Amino acid sequence: MEASLSSIGVSKTKGKGKIRQAVDVRLSDDMGSYVCGFNYFISLLKMQNRTGGRDVVFFQVPQLETEEEICTGVRVTEELIKALVAVWQH
Repeated sequence: MEASLSSIGVSKTKGKGKIRQAVDVRLSDDMGSYVCGFNYFISLLKMQNRTGGRDVVFFQVPQLETEEEICTGVRVTEELIKALVAVWQH
């Protein structure tokens, strides 16, 4: 399952004004078959055993090299955290 969650606008300075650049953010149930997937399933299992629920989020971050990429990554992370808090408050 892969569905678009949203595009997060990231400000990018260009001349006097700023332009908004969309960031591709997707919800997916495919976390791959490497260490990441293993860690995700272990987290689900531990949470299930501790609380009876599975409120676990796996957030895959690609390699970020430039300052612009890192700033975009920070913005995406902040927006994800805000969205998670909003969902868990309901």
